Amino acid sequence: MGKRRKVGAAGTVGKNMEKETALSTEMGGFTSEEKHKQGIIPLLNQLFRDSSFNVSSITNFIIENGIGTVVIEVPKDEGSEEDEEDEEDKEDEDEGENEVFAISASINLKTNPQPPGVKELTEFLLQKIKDNGSKEIDDFVKKLFVDDGISTCNFVVNERFVNLPARAALSLLHCMKSEEFDGSNSPNDFIICILKLYKRESKTKLCYVNSEEKIIVKFAAKYIDYPVSVEEFGYVYLSRRKKPEDCPQFRRICFISKKIFYTKCFKRMTMKIADITFKFLENLNS
Repeated sequence: MGKRRKVGAAGTVGKNMEKETALSTEMGGFTSEEKHKQGIIPLLNQLFRDSSFNVSSITNFIIENGIGTVVIEVPKDEGSEEDEEDEEDKEDEDEGENEVFAISASINLKTNPQPPGVKELTEFLLQKIKDNGSKEIDDFVKKLFVDDGISTCNFVVNERFVNLPARAALSLLHCMKSEEFDGSNSPNDFIICILKLYKRESKTKLCYVNSEEKIIVKFAAKYIDYPVSVEEFGYVYLSRRKKPEDCPQFRRICFISKKIFYTKCFKRMTMKIADITFKFLENLNS
């Protein structure tokens, strides 16, 4: 078991996508390890949703450098009466420990030379920007990647199962903020992140899979959108009220000042997630 980090979550984590299932279980944040790899990969595939990018390489980088925090179910204390199970039950429990419900990581894109995984990630982002952005955005991004020895540019992953409560994402962000941000960051320090969006055929407006992420766009310096294939990876589960075939999928790459992200944006997201959590619990108890 990796190093325990202060992350907790409980709520709707049901695997039955046809019917949400409320669970009350203790989860914890731990430093990512090799045994979590097969749980991290589906979450990153959910985020990138592009066969041209092999998420295994960046997964290996996250694990090997100990920069990721994964949310898993906290194992039962050894020696308790509940732990007196047969070997088959213990194997099932071990598999549960390796099931990853969420992951966060901050990846430095300005290392020189770039290690495997980071290089492929940078190339993927630059290609998407070139294919879907304007020359203005292309020039803006190229400046971000200039290694001036002063400013930083990090790619932030904060991904969770679509039906995991939003407060799990907030817990991960709090953990990342405590490690990444001390208030003295340069205005030229930037964060890049990818948001998940979809569109109903009957509407032109894009909607957010994670509604709290729309706040990031309000504070972003720039962003671009690009469509993703639903045939290759299947549909992102949205809700029982939305038919998958009515929901073309998109991704939005955002560029936001690190200082703004961890101050103004973070505060607004905290308020939004608190509101989402309140409504979720209200509906659960009604």
